[in-house]
Amino acid sequence: MSRLTDVKLIGGWVSKFDVRVGQAGMKEAVAEVVAQTRSKLEVAYLGDSEKVLKDQAVIIVANHPHESDVLAILGALPTRTDFRMIANSVLKGIGENLDKILIPVFVHNRMENSKGGSVKMKVFGKIHTSTKLNSEEEKIKNRASITEASNKLDEKGALLIFPMAGSGDGSWFSGVGHMWKQTKKPEKIRVVMAKIEGTSEWDYLRLIPGFSFFFPIFRVTFSPSYGWDKVKDEDSKILTKNMENVYDQWCGNLENQRSITETKKAVALGNSL
Repeated sequence: MSRLTDVKLIGGWVSKFDVRVGQAGMKEAVAEVVAQTRSKLEVAYLGDSEKVLKDQAVIIVANHPHESDVLAILGALPTRTDFRMIANSVLKGIGENLDKILIPVFVHNRMENSKGGSVKMKVFGKIHTSTKLNSEEEKIKNRASITEASNKLDEKGALLIFPMAGSGDGSWFSGVGHMWKQTKKPEKIRVVMAKIEGTSEWDYLRLIPGFSFFFPIFRVTFSPSYGWDKVKDEDSKILTKNMENVYDQWCGNLENQRSITETKKAVALGNSL
C-alpha cells in the first residue's frame, strides 16, 4: 500500500476518496469532496464539448500548473466507464479504484533534470512508494503507455492528458502527438481543450474546516471540439506543436472574451448610475 495513505491530514482522505470512487463514480466522489471542503467548482462547456465528452472518442488536453488541477477536471468531466487519464507513474498505487483509470508515464529522470522537478520528485518520494527506472527503461514503458492510450481511443474512449506537465517552459511534450498519430483512424478522434483555473500549491489546506473560504473557486472551461484536419502532420512533433498553438490561441481568445464581457458589465453599470 502506498505510504501516502499514512500521511496525516491527507492520508485518510485519500483512502476514503478512493473508496467513494469505487462506490459512486469519479464525478460524484469529487462533488462530495468539493461540498465537504465548502469549495466551489464552476464548469463551462462551450460549443459541442459536453456532447463530445459524454460519448465520443476524444482526447482532452488540459493545463496543469498545480496538483489539484487533476481533482478539478475529474469533477468537471462527464462520467464514463471508458475514461482513462495519462498521469505521472508516482500516482499508481494510491488506490485500486484510481489505478483503474490511470495510464502511467515515467518521468523520474526527466523531472530530476528539470528546474524545480528534482525537489518535487524527492518530496513525493518520501511519502509515496515509486519504482525508479533508468532512462531507457522509462522510454520503453512510456512507449507501451502511448500504445495503450491509442488503443483506448480506437475503442472510442475518452483520454485525458496534461501535455505540458513537467515542462520547465510550458511547452508540450510530443507524447500527445505520437498517441493521436498512432491511432488506426485519427480522423475519427475529436479534441476538447480544457483550461483549469483557481488552483494552487496550497489546496491541501482546503481539507481543514474553514480554510476554503480563503481560496478561489475552482473553474474548468471546455472548448468546442476540433478534429484531425485542423492540426495533422506526418511528424508527431509538428503535430504536437500545432495542437499547442491551437490551445494557446484558444486560451488567449478566452481571456480576451472575458475582458470584453467585464468591460461591457462595467459600462452597463456606469450607465445605470
